[in-house]
Amino acid sequence: MKNAGKILVAVAFTGLVLSANAQEDCDTLKWKAIKTYYSVIDGTGTSFDVIGDLDGATINIDTLSAFYPVLEFVNVSNDTFAASGTISLLLYCYFYADTGIVASTFDAVKYPNFYEDVLPNDTIGFVYAKEFNIQFFVNQLKTQSGMDLEQISYWKMIMGVWATSRDGYYSKDVFYAGADTATFYVVRGNNAIAEIEKPSIISVYPNPTTGLLRVVSGDISDSGDRVIKIYNVAGQVVFTSPVSALSPETIIDISHLTNGMYFLKVDNKMFKIIKN
Repeated sequence: MKNAGKILVAVAFTGLVLSANAQEDCDTLKWKAIKTYYSVIDGTGTSFDVIGDLDGATINIDTLSAFYPVLEFVNVSNDTFAASGTISLLLYCYFYADTGIVASTFDAVKYPNFYEDVLPNDTIGFVYAKEFNIQFFVNQLKTQSGMDLEQISYWKMIMGVWATSRDGYYSKDVFYAGADTATFYVVRGNNAIAEIEKPSIISVYPNPTTGLLRVVSGDISDSGDRVIKIYNVAGQVVFTSPVSALSPETIIDISHLTNGMYFLKVDNKMFKIIKN
């Protein structure tokens, strides 16, 4: 196989740029990644599908040329992070051939605030980074190194908390100790498994709502252990309810929640909802 040597693929993101001389002033592990998922947003922009775990995934570039990385992580410190605080995630991606790493890229994304205090052991879920454009990187590999997709053995993504307004930057050791590593594969044509399963939840209404939400299911034969979860914009769970196993419709009352935007998740489907 052709050995192209190490190259730096141009960053496809438009977020913060990591400074080479950024001050790293916190050596205490405070955020621990649980898992990295990958997802797509539907054409309306009102809901998105969590496809599954990125680690071990096989992605067919002919049917999925880009996806959104999703990191779920937990506050493992004894500290409370104030609602007005900010948090930044850092993402590295490495491209491996049978000769080792042949390319890499990185980017950071900053979230403006937590919206609610994050207490010790609180889990932050479904925090979306920007789109990861697989096709872009494949094109860059071809242009810069002459390597085709088929010459890349696997891709590795490392994602974790890089900085907060409370602590500043975290050291490299702390970042890697808290980050999640996901190895995935990108193929063409019939070599890939199907990425998206048809969701069993087909609609959530009324939206916006003043309190009552109806979750309509397209499959009522499942067991009763499926759960509806509602997250605030900081990714914290603010409401849970079981899905009715014997009815095509589950009614939930969220009138106690403050007005604003939330995300309702059930199975692998997520909806953006407005409470007013």
